Amino acid sequence: MRYLIVMAVCIGVLGGCATIPEEQCAKVDWYELGVTDGRAGYAADRLDRHREACAGVKIVPDALRYGEGRRVGLVDYCRPENAVREGLAGHTYRDVCNATFKRIYQAAYDVNALKNRINSNLDEVSNKEAELREKKTSDSRRKELRSDIRELDRRRESLRDDLFQAERELDRARQLTSEKW
Repeated sequence: MRYLIVMAVCIGVLGGCATIPEEQCAKVDWYELGVTDGRAGYAADRLDRHREACAGVKIVPDALRYGEGRRVGLVDYCRPENAVREGLAGHTYRDVCNATFKRIYQAAYDVNALKNRINSNLDEVSNKEAELREKKTSDSRRKELRSDIRELDRRRESLRDDLFQAERELDRARQLTSEKW
């Protein structure tokens, strides 16, 4: 039964739930919740949210057990391969690991951000090209659209250069960590 309660809370926590449901506060295994929060990369102040969530039913979290569990969870979270995965997914990093993790994460995050900017640029070009194909578009607007598309193409080439550099930085960070880790 306790396992099911912890799993229900964990699913809520991982799903972005900001609080523990009050009715679960008395049954929470604070160590397991700490492990879950650590594995999700939450900062220590996450316990404050749990404390607020349980204040209405006058349950005080076991901060010691939670902290012990969170430290165990962070061992899983703070792995180089997780830094790459979290960064490439564009997830928020809460500065809970060492500088090496942060460097890998940032390099991966930069790659993700540049890919998103390139995709946004392509969408913008596609929208302008669609407007250009419309019969009701005036000649002056067509001229403006062609100019905009050329500028977007130039920006995209610059973004691709930046992406190439960011991918090289990510590869360097990965290589350095494989030697240190």
